[in-house]
Amino acid sequence: MPICKGWGRRSRLVGKYVMMDFLIKFQSVWTVIVFILFVGIVIWAWSGKNKAAFDEASRIPLEDDEDVVVATKKKENSNG
Repeated sequence: MPICKGWGRRSRLVGKYVMMDFLIKFQSVWTVIVFILFVGIVIWAWSGKNKAAFDEASRIPLEDDEDVVVATKKKENSNG
């Protein structure tokens, strides 16, 4: 009789270990994916082809409101 009780308990423990193993692997893979995404964003932000757009955006707080409205209307008219 004790053998049956032990097997039941063991099977539940094995299930917990399998789930724990899956979660550990998932966490590792997720960490690598997020790190690669972070590195990609950093490379994109520091690339030279975005410099003009970032320079323009950095000057927005220093411009007058009227200049911003005029510049926005000019962009809208040129795009469409």
